[in-house]
Amino acid sequence: MSNPLAIATVTTTLGQYLGTAGDGSVLPGIGVSSGPPDTARAASATGRQLNLFLYRVSTNSGLQNMDLPIRDGSGDLVRRPVLSLNLHYLLTAYADDELEAEHVLAQAMSLLHDQGALSRDQIRAAILAEPKVAGSDLADQVEMVKICPEPASLEEISKLWSMFPTTNYRLSTTYLVSVVLISRPHAARSALPVRAANLYAMPFRLPVIEAIVPAVAPPSSTLRISGRNLRADVVTVKVGMADVAPDIVQDRLVTVTLPATLPAGLTSVRISQQVQIGTPATPHRGWDSNVAAFVLTPVISTAGPISVARDATLTLSVAPPISRAQQVAILLNSLEIAIVARPPGSAPVTSLDFAIPKTFPTGTYLLRLRVDGAESPLVVETDPSKPTFNQYVGPTVTIT
Repeated sequence: MSNPLAIATVTTTLGQYLGTAGDGSVLPGIGVSSGPPDTARAASATGRQLNLFLYRVSTNSGLQNMDLPIRDGSGDLVRRPVLSLNLHYLLTAYADDELEAEHVLAQAMSLLHDQGALSRDQIRAAILAEPKVAGSDLADQVEMVKICPEPASLEEISKLWSMFPTTNYRLSTTYLVSVVLISRPHAARSALPVRAANLYAMPFRLPVIEAIVPAVAPPSSTLRISGRNLRADVVTVKVGMADVAPDIVQDRLVTVTLPATLPAGLTSVRISQQVQIGTPATPHRGWDSNVAAFVLTPVISTAGPISVARDATLTLSVAPPISRAQQVAILLNSLEIAIVARPPGSAPVTSLDFAIPKTFPTGTYLLRLRVDGAESPLVVETDPSKPTFNQYVGPTVTIT
């Protein structure tokens, strides 16, 4: 690659090389300029002259995408960008009469045809002779700078000269110089070289959840997730918003212990699989199962017997912790008492206060806690000898 002095160096080298067209005895004294056609030759000027005008710079279609990508996903530079350019020149001949101008142009074209490319020694000599391009490193560019005629129709030449309305058309031709590679110094980040390549082939085994037992579970209980293709190198169970490590992993069964802090309510379950890839082996994303759901019930942990007077506050210890955003109420048989909304920003709590209305009927009621539609379980009598066998018997609260 070259630094940004490369374009000026090409023009300088070409100009100095074209100056050798008049070194022989046939056409001595040919001067070379590099200005636009309307200022290249004064009206009173005489003698032989070549004007090399850079009228267009374009990207090289063959190399413009060779340096992509140059940045990683974080936007950090990982490779020095390289600008690949083609230079388009207009070569015009001047002399005291047209026949001599034609001779001068033919001499210059023959010289460029013989050369075909700028040698590194030519470029170094031009840099030493011209202080304005001192510091150019074009001579060290990997690609050679090649010169070739660029065919242009009469219409194209006419359009080009029409941009200079203050001058008349003179005999001219166009040349393409390619390729100039420009790159400025950058502090790029480079990855370490690859020591070994690993190739992995594995079947597509999408995990599928078919059932969750129990469908209604209390906090800290164990779920049994049945399905197919559940086993993998690394298996994680996503319960709600929590990632939980399973207790047992089999191809058709996964068991997991629910976290104590998991909020009550309808809760989603998904199996997430990862595969071990690399040296050393590290987990990489694999496949996710379908989403299943179960109901996590709240639990009233207040010891009985529970009693509260009308127009007083019933305080209950509950699990798991209840957040402010959850909808909470207690059910006394079929009667409901909702909790008063807590202030914004309140932390999850394990103790709830319920205001018992002054007009609430007295008596003993079956007590249930409802959180986001999930209700705490009632106790069923399992002793066949009791008259309440197979009936709900607790927990209860007495309103006095």
